[in-house]
This record gives sequence, structure tokens and C-alpha cells, in this order.
Amino acid sequence: FYHAQITTSALEQKRKYWRKTLQQQIDRLNRKLTLQESELEQTKDRESLRRLGDIVNACIGQIPKGATQVELPDFYGEEGATITIKLDPALSPQQNAARFYKEYTKLKSAEAHLSHLIAQGKEELSYLYTVADALDRSDDLKTIDEIAQELTDYKTGRNTTPEKGRKKGTSRPSAPLSFTLHGGFTVWVGRNNRQNDQLTFYTADKKDYWFHVKDRPGSHVILSCRSGEPEPEVLQQAADLAALYSSAAQGDKIPVDYTRVRFVKKTPGGKPGMVIYNKYKTLLGSPDRAKKEHKL
Repeated sequence: FYHAQITTSALEQKRKYWRKTLQQQIDRLNRKLTLQESELEQTKDRESLRRLGDIVNACIGQIPKGATQVELPDFYGEEGATITIKLDPALSPQQNAARFYKEYTKLKSAEAHLSHLIAQGKEELSYLYTVADALDRSDDLKTIDEIAQELTDYKTGRNTTPEKGRKKGTSRPSAPLSFTLHGGFTVWVGRNNRQNDQLTFYTADKKDYWFHVKDRPGSHVILSCRSGEPEPEVLQQAADLAALYSSAAQGDKIPVDYTRVRFVKKTPGGKPGMVIYNKYKTLLGSPDRAKKEHKL
């Protein structure tokens, strides 16, 4: 009894520590994304700079040297409209036009750069949410240790595959969950991103089925087809398990995508557990039904 109490306490303390560390990473990344999105919004008005450059260029002869501002015809506006343009008196009219074009080009480049950084940041944030989901659902010290190692690798920029990541002499990784469905079909459920990668890209056969909750963090669930083609009832059971072992486990009628393993690819340069897939179908999974079926 006391051994169980001590183990539970150690598990909770370790999970709490790594959850706090992970949340700090998530908060930091969210702040960074907010700042980048604000900077991106500021690049949206760059067309007005190009137009100012065009107007100044077209009216060079009407601009007195050293002027701080000038009112010129606005041929981008309604007929007969004029526009007041602020100028740098230290620059010639030609140089003022070039200044507007230069600022326009700078903002255009900034938009492309920021859009890339934001897309990268959102992908990274999605990954961190999958780590958080796995950590919240972890129920033994070894699984938490593996998630902690994954998070440490993320912070240090180290990204290894399941097969190549383990050094000689180190303990074997923990095993995924396993369930037997109707008809004797076997289902494996990954308990962290490393297990997800191992199951999908090393353990599963190309003709097996892969399940994952739609657009949410969750486990990779593999339905083995080595004993034949599963009936719809078996597919539904696997979808129920995918819904249960996900961040949507408290809900009902959870959309779960499924496809053959051969249609699942690792995201190019992506973090552990991050994949892309196509030719999929969707079932509504029930976490409660999975709990009752497997007495969880």
C-alpha cells in the first residue's frame, strides 16, 4: 500500500514539474506568435507606399526642392482627387519616390519572412500540445521519463527516430497499449510521440489501419489487419479507442480520421508524432463506449 502511495506521489510530482516546464514553452511560443502576427498585420498597408512612390514619380516637376509635404493629383482615387504626401526635405523628389519604393519592398519581404515564421511556429505549437496531451494521460514513471526526454530533445534541437535514438546499453522503451477487439483483431495505442512514430512507421504493416482524432492532439492508433479485413464494427471500436486516447476524451461523438498506414507520411522535417495523411474516412468515436467495452 505504502509503495503504491509513494509511486503515485512521485508520478504526480514528476508530471507536475514537466507540465510546468512544457507550459512555459507553450506560453513563450504563443507570445512570440502574437508579436509576429502583429508585425505581419503592419505589412498589409504596403500598397499605399507603392502608390505614393508612383504619384511622386509621375509628378516630379510639380514638387519644389526641400518641401516637407506636397499636394498632388491622386490618380488611384476618384477623378479629380488629390492627396497630401509627406516628404523628407533632405531628399530630392526622385529620392523621396525611391524611399517609398524601398519601404514597400522591405514590407513585402517582411511579409514573406513573417508568414514562414508564423507557419513554423504554429506547427511547433501543435507539436507541443501533443506532448502536453501525452503527459496529461501518462500513468507510469517510465512513460513520463520518455516524454521528459522528448521535451529535453526538443529544447536542445535534437530530433531522433525511434529506432536510431536509443543508445546501446540504455533500457528499452516502454510498450504501447494493446487491446483485443471483436474477431480477435489487435489494436495498439501509442502513449507518447516516440511510441506513435514507432507504431506507425516501424511496427505497423502498410495494409494496417491508422486512426487519429481529427484536428486534435491524440495517440496514433494502429488496427492490425494480419488476421484479415476488419468488419465495420471493428473499425468503430478502433475509432472509439482513438477518441478515448486523445485530448477530446471528455466529449462524445468525436470525429476520428482513419486510413491505411501506407497513406500516412511523416511531416518533412517534422517533430516526433507529426504526420500528414490522405485518402481517409471519418468515424464518430465514443470514449465512453471504449471505456465500457474494455472496462477502463
